[in-house]
Amino acid sequence: MRHIPCLALLSLATGALASTGQIDTFSASETTVLAGTYVDFTAVFSVQTSFGSYGGENLNEPEPAEGSQSWLAGWSVSESELLNGVYLGAAGQSFQAYPGTPAGGAYSGQWSFSLQFSQPGVYLVDLSGGWTSNVQQVSSTATGSRDCWNSDPGGSEILVCSAWAWDLHEDSYDYVSGGAFEGRGVEIRVLAVPEPATLALGLVGLLVIPAAAHRRRREQAAA
Repeated sequence: MRHIPCLALLSLATGALASTGQIDTFSASETTVLAGTYVDFTAVFSVQTSFGSYGGENLNEPEPAEGSQSWLAGWSVSESELLNGVYLGAAGQSFQAYPGTPAGGAYSGQWSFSLQFSQPGVYLVDLSGGWTSNVQQVSSTATGSRDCWNSDPGGSEILVCSAWAWDLHEDSYDYVSGGAFEGRGVEIRVLAVPEPATLALGLVGLLVIPAAAHRRRREQAAA
């Protein structure tokens, strides 16, 4: 059995290219406000890039067969990912970043924005987004070829084969990948601003209560 030294490099390696990302937190400065108020929102996110390699080998030399033969003895694929961009969106607001984080690296960031709530009601502010990455893939194959023939066609069936001729071939190409964050949401309750008359009545009530209490204390002291 014949082997070539490069096959040792093509032993099975495990790994999978799967970048991960998440919105860590999404919060609001206030969740119950009066109509016309601005609310500040903050999103914190993170993305982990990845790299991986996988492959296999076949060390069982094929049995001789008359004619031309080939033997795929080993193959491997390696991939590495560059984080190209992160994007977020909420209520018409948008955010983009271009970190250029290399394979196996982590990137985290924060986005803050403000929204004004003019009308009373209950509002759900949804946050969504994701990331894009450039992936470079390199694949290699080790293939042997030979010719076999019957050296005595009129007699025995014994085949004679040439030595294996080996070809180590490598290809590389790039492609775009990415993923989406799991969305988050914050509920904002907006209350109506009190009418001027109602507000004035409330202020009067605040003044009347201390005055009445003071009068009661004076009456009790006189008694």
